[in-house]
Amino acid sequence: MLAHPELSIRRITRIVVASAAAGMATWSMAVPGVLAFDDPAAKETAPAESAEQIAARKLLREQSVARISGVRIKGRETEKRVVELVKEPLIAYTDEPLCIDAATVWTWTAKKEGRPLALCKVEHYDVVRLARAGEWLYCFTSLAPDLIHAEWPDGHQWTARKPGVSFQNVPDAGPPGETPAARLRQMKELSRQFTAAFDFNQKNKEELRLLARPLYRYADSDAGIVDGAVFAAAMNGTNPTAIFLIEAQQQGTQTVWQFGVAAMTDGAVVVNYDGKEVWSKPALHAPGVSFDTWTYFFENAKKQ
Repeated sequence: MLAHPELSIRRITRIVVASAAAGMATWSMAVPGVLAFDDPAAKETAPAESAEQIAARKLLREQSVARISGVRIKGRETEKRVVELVKEPLIAYTDEPLCIDAATVWTWTAKKEGRPLALCKVEHYDVVRLARAGEWLYCFTSLAPDLIHAEWPDGHQWTARKPGVSFQNVPDAGPPGETPAARLRQMKELSRQFTAAFDFNQKNKEELRLLARPLYRYADSDAGIVDGAVFAAAMNGTNPTAIFLIEAQQQGTQTVWQFGVAAMTDGAVVVNYDGKEVWSKPALHAPGVSFDTWTYFFENAKKQ
């Protein structure tokens, strides 16, 4: 059970939404691999927060952290290693059209600063404005090379039936740079070659917007990953929907650029690279269903 009554959430989240810059909350992020999303221009124009707004932001963060901290992940290749939650969210956002007034994305690794094994959204819905099956929703997708298993504190469980992401060579990409700074510039340039479109039942098609900065940066020399980053294309401004992993991978005596794609939505997603389709998923509206590489569901309040 949470330390604060849920009724207070409905009142305070509107305060947080009003103070979020461009729909994105500005939490402090000081964890290796996690890249901050503070917008200097927004800071200059944003009004100073009141004590009530600061308290509201703190409360929402505590409730989000309490939920994600109870999630446990294991897999065939990771069961003998400790899978750890990265202690800060990769991004915080809101989604006004969907009445999401507070949301975060989290990740886990089996090796410090290594490739993420999974991503999980924790979203809070304003059910006063729009009726939903619950206030809190999880959207979880595997990025792991093996079949991982996840368990939530409310009793939900999920097991992947396929590896989370398959990698392929980035077409016509030059060799990775010699320095981390050079490779980051290259990864950003490669990310801009991706485009993604969201479509739900062919009624609400939307071109997704690439977020300029990667959500997470990583490397793992033991796995042949010289450098890597997680990028996202968002719907409704800042809600991460299509996920791109771009990596400089060691293959024999050569280092080459590769990419993998995932998604965090029940809508259809089509991803193109340089104008050619490279990945897609159909619309699958079925909260609580275990799909091959992902799942999503509303929190079971009875077990809180």
